[in-house]
Amino acid sequence: MVDDDSKKTVTIDSIKGQLPKLQNKKKDNTDLLELSEVEVVKLRMQLDNHQQAIKDRKADRKLRAKYADKIIRFLEVYSIVVGVFIILAGFKLFSFNLPNEVLIALVSSTAIAAIGLVGFIAKGLFDNNRK
Repeated sequence: MVDDDSKKTVTIDSIKGQLPKLQNKKKDNTDLLELSEVEVVKLRMQLDNHQQAIKDRKADRKLRAKYADKIIRFLEVYSIVVGVFIILAGFKLFSFNLPNEVLIALVSSTAIAAIGLVGFIAKGLFDNNRK
């Protein structure tokens, strides 16, 4: 038979009384091993985060290069098409005729595209102040 007096009731006060003893307890090998394992897990998490950041930067660079090429190609093709229109209208080849207002709009839009598109989009692609 088990004596009921041998059973101790655990209360919050009894646990609080043990806290200073636990805080001042000397760390044994098991405690040190557990702390080392926690540090290893933390270091692995930092390494994983660092590796993911490197992968993200590489992907970002590939996208930048891809879109920079597409921007330049668009501007080249657009400028060539406008140049062909101007030559056709200027020499009246193939009975091609455009009013002066349309030619001015084409030349202006080409200049705006060259300055604005390349300037603003390239700045957005290659802005180094992003986090």
